[in-house]
Amino acid sequence: MKYPEFVELIHKYDFICLSESKTDDFDVIDIPGYKFIMQNRKKTKVKSGGIAFGYKEKYEKQVHLIETESKLVLWLKISSEIFGTEEDVLIGCIYIPPENSIYKTQDAINDLEQEFLNFPLNYKYILLTGDFNSRTSTDSDFFEISESHHDNSDNVVVDYASCLNQFNMLHIDCRPSTKDKGYSGTVNITHSGLICHMWSDRSALPSGGLPDYNDELMNFCRTPDKDSETRPWCYTTSPGKRWEYCDVPLCG
Repeated sequence: MKYPEFVELIHKYDFICLSESKTDDFDVIDIPGYKFIMQNRKKTKVKSGGIAFGYKEKYEKQVHLIETESKLVLWLKISSEIFGTEEDVLIGCIYIPPENSIYKTQDAINDLEQEFLNFPLNYKYILLTGDFNSRTSTDSDFFEISESHHDNSDNVVVDYASCLNQFNMLHIDCRPSTKDKGYSGTVNITHSGLICHMWSDRSALPSGGLPDYNDELMNFCRTPDKDSETRPWCYTTSPGKRWEYCDVPLCG
């Protein structure tokens, strides 16, 4: 690293998120005592965009990359041992290209929201940090989810908070052995630990094999054909694994 002032600044922190890192797959961020995980922009003539997350080497076993297809956010799971929290902490390092950029997405905030909805049931502590490029300048910094916050889709009003509360109250962590009744619990992680994809994202999922409409806004493991002998499964957010079974035991 050629800039000692930058290295000196880095050494004041255990973790650091770099937005618009302008790194490619040939770059190496070499700072003594630190390791970096990078998400680089592909197929560009000049270096641009990019996200990097750095952490002290002593935390190598407590930092885990969570792979998704998102180009806007780099997800890391940090062990609860470091922060002294009840559960692990999920950190999302974000870079949203500016409005006039050729790399901008049609609705970056909505894409980010759909990505974020994959995680709340599995993580109590979630931190989003990075460069939003003024996309949130007129939004509230914090707000409480209530019945007044809705999403209108195809003229059907869906209350996310209400839906999640209903599923949380069910606590169905086993699949019924009764024929024609599929799994309807809230497990959304596969047997190897991959996060399930939102069923509502038809553009990213194959046609057919989808659960009932009430489930489409969620990313829970399901048995779309409602066959009790079939293990629940889901499409995953990992580019290297299209779908995978979930570990949900039979009830009783």
